[in-house]
Amino acid sequence: MRLRSVGGVENPEILCTVFSDKKMSLTDKSILTETLSWTLGTNEDLKGFYSFSQRDSLVKALAEDLYGMRDTNRPDFFPMLTLALTLQMAPMKRSSQMMDLLIREYGSSVIFDEKEILYWPSPQTIAKASVKELEQKCKLGYRAKHLKSIAQYLCKGFPTYIELSKMPAKEAKAKLMKLRGIGEYSADIVSPHSGFPLDVWSARIFNLLLFKKEPEKSHETIPILKEKACGRKMGRMERLRLHVCAKRLGETVKKVQRQPHKPATAEGFNKDHWVVGERFRLLPTHG
Repeated sequence: MRLRSVGGVENPEILCTVFSDKKMSLTDKSILTETLSWTLGTNEDLKGFYSFSQRDSLVKALAEDLYGMRDTNRPDFFPMLTLALTLQMAPMKRSSQMMDLLIREYGSSVIFDEKEILYWPSPQTIAKASVKELEQKCKLGYRAKHLKSIAQYLCKGFPTYIELSKMPAKEAKAKLMKLRGIGEYSADIVSPHSGFPLDVWSARIFNLLLFKKEPEKSHETIPILKEKACGRKMGRMERLRLHVCAKRLGETVKKVQRQPHKPATAEGFNKDHWVVGERFRLLPTHG
């Protein structure tokens, strides 16, 4: 699938070109359109947030810089669980190394539109791999047994990302925390609901932003910050304010250049495309 913007920020529209090994029916297109709309967050109404951001000095600059951005979803959330595991107890360079090796050794590959696309390993593939093999080939260490356990759990019928999004936030988080190696921090990263994942480094930054001072022990302030972000006394706009700031923290992550991988499928795709209309017409981004 290839997406291209054919509109502007105020009146956005997306051209979707789909490559398929069979002719797509109208029903197929409808399902794909609905799924893609949900994935891109096109139905989010941001008018209230932008109105609020004008009265908040911390968020105003971010709102202007990231104007029109929406929080996205992904129907397949095994990559998010893999990401959460590889981020544990590791610097970014080490996490990137593990993710790169996982994709190279176990990822899927497909060629279309004269391009090769690499994708994360499926839970079925990881479930069949041995823990020792994952440790050695992908340098996962203790995470190997956790990743294999999660893959096996998902293969047995764990709720999908869309199903989790329809559950109450606490119930969805509790489901995720039943997975081996997924604690509160990782569950907040993976959950389709607005979690507020905090480690000691981001806790230091948020203490400076919110309380104008650096804490002596960052880990001890995490419950206080989470209560401020997720407490019942806090309004929806103030929670969104903190979540936008949290999203901004991740912009320093470097893009990993993926190594070539022998393709599982080559040519023979039929190309079809259509302009997505009202389903993909985004709501006005200011009030």
